[in-house]
Amino acid sequence: MKKKNYIYIVFFLILFLVLIFGYFSIYRQSQEEKLIYNVEKIAQQDFLEEVSFSSNSQGNYLLLEEAIEKYLDDFYQQYQKVMSYALRDETMSLLSVSNYSKDGKEFTQSISYVKEEKKLFNQDMKKLLSFCEKTKVYQYSEELELSTYYQDLFQDMIFEHGIYDQLLKLKTSFLESQESMNQVYDVSLDVFSFLKKHSDDWKVENNEIQFSTNLLVEEYKSLVSSIQD
Repeated sequence: MKKKNYIYIVFFLILFLVLIFGYFSIYRQSQEEKLIYNVEKIAQQDFLEEVSFSSNSQGNYLLLEEAIEKYLDDFYQQYQKVMSYALRDETMSLLSVSNYSKDGKEFTQSISYVKEEKKLFNQDMKKLLSFCEKTKVYQYSEELELSTYYQDLFQDMIFEHGIYDQLLKLKTSFLESQESMNQVYDVSLDVFSFLKKHSDDWKVENNEIQFSTNLLVEEYKSLVSSIQD
C-alpha cells in the first residue's frame, strides 16, 4: 500500500513539474513573440528622430525592451550632439567678412577654434559610429544586469530584426557627413593660412573682402568654393 502511495506521489510530482515546465515554455514563447513584434515595429521608425516605444512585455522581457530603448536613445542623443557642430554660429561665420574684420589678420582665435572643434567633432563622430558596430552591441549587452540568456536575446533583437540593418545604412551617411564637415574645417584653415600669407594684399571695405590683384581674388574664390562643391 505504501509502495502504491509512493507511486502516486511520484506520478503527481512529475505531472506537476511537466505542467510548470509547459507553463513557462508557453510564457517564454509568448513573451518572445511580443518582443520580436515590438522590436520590428521599432526598426521601422526613423532613428534620426526620437523613437517612440509602447511595450506590453513583462518581467525580464520588459527590462530587455527598455534596454533596447536606452540603446537607441543614447544613439539619438549622440546624433544630436554631432549635428550641433554644423549649426554653431561660430562655425557658420568663420569665412565671413565680420570674422575677417574681428580676428584678422593673424586669425589666432579662429585657427584655435577650428582645430579644437575639428578634434571634438571627430571624437563625438567616432562615438556615434560606434553605435553602428557589433562590438558596441556586445559591450552594451554584457553590461545589462540580466542573465546571459537575456544578454544573448538582446543581441539577437538588435541584429536579426531590423535595427542593426538601419544603423548600418545610417553609418554610411554619417561617414559622408564626417568627410564634409572635416572639409569645412580644413578649408577654413587653408583660407586663414592664405589670408595670413597675403596679409598685406587684402582689406575689408564696403562689407566685402578686397584683394590687390585678380590672381589673389581667384585663389581665394577657389578655396572658398571648395566647401560648396
